[in-house]
Amino acid sequence: MVWSMGSPPAEQPLLSVVTPVLNGARHIGKALASVRAIALAGVSVEHIIMDGGSSDATLDLVSSCRHLPGSPITHVISEPDSGQADAINRGFSIASGKNLGWLNADDMYVPSSFTSFAEKLALSRADVVLGRCTFVDDSGRSVFSPVPPDPVTPGSLLRLLSGWYAGRSIVQPEAFVTAGAFRRHGELRCDLHYTMDHEYWLRLAVNGASFEQHDLVVANQLVHQGQKTADNAKVVREQLAYASEYAETCKETLGGDMSEVEQELLLLDEKLRVVDRLCKVLDNERAVGASSVRQLEADDLTLTYLSRVARRPESVLCSGLTPREVSEVVGRLRLSRAPVVARDVPGVIEKFDAVVAAPSSEFSESWFERLIRTTKQHGQVCVYGMPDETRINTIKSDIKQELSNRLTWNQANLIAPESDGDWIARLQGPGLVGAGNAVSAKAEMQRTFRYGTSAQHQLLELARELGLDHDPRVWFSGVFTRR
Repeated sequence: MVWSMGSPPAEQPLLSVVTPVLNGARHIGKALASVRAIALAGVSVEHIIMDGGSSDATLDLVSSCRHLPGSPITHVISEPDSGQADAINRGFSIASGKNLGWLNADDMYVPSSFTSFAEKLALSRADVVLGRCTFVDDSGRSVFSPVPPDPVTPGSLLRLLSGWYAGRSIVQPEAFVTAGAFRRHGELRCDLHYTMDHEYWLRLAVNGASFEQHDLVVANQLVHQGQKTADNAKVVREQLAYASEYAETCKETLGGDMSEVEQELLLLDEKLRVVDRLCKVLDNERAVGASSVRQLEADDLTLTYLSRVARRPESVLCSGLTPREVSEVVGRLRLSRAPVVARDVPGVIEKFDAVVAAPSSEFSESWFERLIRTTKQHGQVCVYGMPDETRINTIKSDIKQELSNRLTWNQANLIAPESDGDWIARLQGPGLVGAGNAVSAKAEMQRTFRYGTSAQHQLLELARELGLDHDPRVWFSGVFTRR
């Protein structure tokens, strides 16, 4: 679907802005309004909307905005594309402006300073003109203000740890390339999904393009969890691949800078390998193993609760308990018949009114399922020392996210000096594995008593080492009812 506002103005626009979007209804209204505001302030601009086939209200918002007085929207194209870079390239191919820029649906221009910047843009003879862009949160509060490297050179753009990630970077909404330079140096790479802008500026710098910059905040970029660059490890992996290739081809031109660039890229590659190894261990339950931690107070409270709801069961199974614990069960439940005592869960079905069990070796979904099957319908199951799968998975996810975030820190280690490899080995010891879907599918949880400290398991220790704030009570003893 293609909408057109007719022919472009007779005079060539100073600026063509392309907005690639897919289901951007939540944010695009502000982006559209900001382009219209700079047009109303006197900037000669055309706005091209490249929609990838949105199924939300994106196109309705665009339609409403393009009918407002003074709207700079000249084209709206809605059709499938192969990604953001493809949409931008196709938008630039129909642009008529002297300078080209792209504004994502969750970014916006700052009209108060853009008019002054436009005057400098009109007079510039550089291939790329840079302003400044501020990162803001949903409330509009400034959270980060990077500054482009000065000068912009292949070496400054290849220093990822000490430069690009440290705030010496070009933020896409602040950069405008001449239409002539875009034709000479080629399109954005469609095989890059996160860092096509960095590669493009690097390519231009390698090929001798000129850069000019002005200390004027011309745009704001919204920081939110939903944006695709929120996955730091994917960004670093993509960027490192082509940066290493450029560094190899630029050895002669980089001169003395080459040693520093190579050291940073090698360090970044090693950090990425460590993150991959740590995440693989965290994801691999078989490698991590399984264990439970017992707390006598929680076990005692659980048995007390069972004694209130079990109503003197006739048939009881004690699995994996010590002789003292079996005696406690007999006394608390006031059993008239001796319980069946087994080292592990026997292969029987719906035989017992109540079951009291502790994992004898390792806790697993299959162990819990067998435990439930031995219990009559509406019977009670009392388990000592269960790991909470939901909480454990949350901790694992947060650890992986924090490790990913630390990839771009300008330091040698992810965790602490000389400890990255130690943590990989420690996490391959006994681990935490929850009861899975078996708990919710076949049994209803009645009461739990939670416990645990960070010192009781290496996963919790790692979370604390990384500064993550989690409730360490990931174990519990609890009572369930067979559905």
